[in-house]
Amino acid sequence: MMLPLPSSMVYGSALRRAHSEADFLASTRSPGVALDPSELKPSVGSAEVFYILGSGASVLDLSSGNFSSIAEGFSVGVNSWAFHPFVPNILGLENPRTMDHDQQVQAINLGLSRPEVVIRNPWVLFFRDSSGPTSRQIVVESELLSRVRAYGRIQFSPIGQRRLEKTIGRLLKHQRQDRFPKSVLLDNGSSVIRMINLGLSLGFKRIVLLGVDMGKTPYFFEEDPSILKALGVRSFTMTREKGVHPTQDAKSRTTTFRQFLVAFASAADDVLGAKIFTGSEPLSDLLETHPWS
Repeated sequence: MMLPLPSSMVYGSALRRAHSEADFLASTRSPGVALDPSELKPSVGSAEVFYILGSGASVLDLSSGNFSSIAEGFSVGVNSWAFHPFVPNILGLENPRTMDHDQQVQAINLGLSRPEVVIRNPWVLFFRDSSGPTSRQIVVESELLSRVRAYGRIQFSPIGQRRLEKTIGRLLKHQRQDRFPKSVLLDNGSSVIRMINLGLSLGFKRIVLLGVDMGKTPYFFEEDPSILKALGVRSFTMTREKGVHPTQDAKSRTTTFRQFLVAFASAADDVLGAKIFTGSEPLSDLLETHPWS
């Protein structure tokens, strides 16, 4: 059994990998120029809440009033949200790592080509993944190409929960002091974790997770097939083990999503005074529920 590394070693290794990732991003313009969160800040305006929109079916319970609140804030839709009727300020995308997600990519491409998306002109953030090409790639409409930015990530070696929180806190301090590569986000193998870090980098003190159901519900497009039908796409089901979300598998991650989220939320509160809320019941035992009023 391999013992967890000391937090100082994990912290130092994370910094080195972050700078290496940033150097790579700076050397290539594909799929877009490297992310700099300060470039996005003028788009934030007076928004006080950062909403992260996941693909769980609980988003179907959001009211028109809830979506009005989201529109008043600043929002990022993750992956399949590209074909949800509500167009956010940012779309966070990544090409699939397996061939069985071709239908999802087809729906994303059709979603990106909708006139309402082109008119809304959201930022498009691509996660640079080195796992290799797949049979279908996400294609961004030419009208949106100037808004495409690429970013990288760093993950940590296995580490205890208390040391994990301490390491995240140190890295958040570096980000606040501009001593950390702007194009690299903290990660645990989850788009949601990376988008939380983006929200913190943009200076938000209130971050709300919506539709982050952790496999406890179907995806919104499975529950409401009319969303895909409007795009002319046949209904499909995303491959996953029933009731278990892939991010809950710690084999290829520092720890599970839930454990990492607890450490991240605590560090963000301690270091930045930022609060992370949930609008999804599966996370209500970990995070305070967002008060829509």
